Amino acid sequence: MLLRIQDSPRIVFQRRDHNTDVYPGLLTFFGGRIDGDESPREACIRELSEETSLREVNLTEFEPLLLDVPFTLPNSRVVQVHLFSAKIHDAEFSTYEGAGAEVFTIDEVLIRTDVAEVARLLLQRVQNLHSRTA
Repeated sequence: MLLRIQDSPRIVFQRRDHNTDVYPGLLTFFGGRIDGDESPREACIRELSEETSLREVNLTEFEPLLLDVPFTLPNSRVVQVHLFSAKIHDAEFSTYEGAGAEVFTIDEVLIRTDVAEVARLLLQRVQNLHSRTA
């Protein structure tokens, strides 16, 4: 979930806990897996409500992306990613998972060394999509 600060180029990222198996201590997006027969949109809304105090956000979905996602676990795998975007007023919301929320522009976060590779890949895809439509 790309949480964009309204009227700003800044995006809110989740700082992962250090004691998790996947991307420990790294910056990534809020979100997760699709459970059962829920739609990607339903999964996004559920994950956002499980991980933050944000409610009733207006979601925009990018085209589904196939990514070779490198995990911190032994194997990478190709997964289909449903990336949604939402504009929010500010980053003043509660987080219920991870070590908190941090705000950066895409350019700022792409030069950092503490970003999960999946987030980096998705941001690069988003930049490419924007440059083609600009």
